[in-house]
Amino acid sequence: MLAVTLFLSMFTLSVAAAVIGFAVPYLSYIAKIDPALTSGPVVTLIKDATSLLIYFAVATVVYFHYIGV
Repeated sequence: MLAVTLFLSMFTLSVAAAVIGFAVPYLSYIAKIDPALTSGPVVTLIKDATSLLIYFAVATVVYFHYIGV
């Protein structure tokens, strides 16, 4: 169960990190803000929060499926 949880969460997080890492600087560029200013702190903050949410969501689904709820 732990291996499945880690695999699913790491795979999903990798995809989400790639999307976030592209989207935030691109949206900053569209909004006429320097992408270099937002790419560091904003991307890191969003990826950290997203990683926790993804891991806990995957763990909840896997463990509830395992115990039959």
